[in-house]
Amino acid sequence: MDQNVINDVKRLAFEVLKDENIMSQEDFNFMDAENMDSVNRVAILVAIEKEYDFIFKLKEISSWNTVMELAEIVEKKM
Repeated sequence: MDQNVINDVKRLAFEVLKDENIMSQEDFNFMDAENMDSVNRVAILVAIEKEYDFIFKLKEISSWNTVMELAEIVEKKM
């Protein structure tokens, strides 16, 4: 797995959720973030779409819960 992708996912998720644990835990589970909800889930996806200039498919929107799962999806789309 590309460490740059992991770092980008962490950075973008942190910008949305403001949870320090995202940056310190390699496989942070987004459900553990205090302010994770459906709106912030979409905000993370939109931030990633803008960063990488692609659009997530519907099945990809709900198929992740951790940093690593989301980074894996991003990497596959590159």
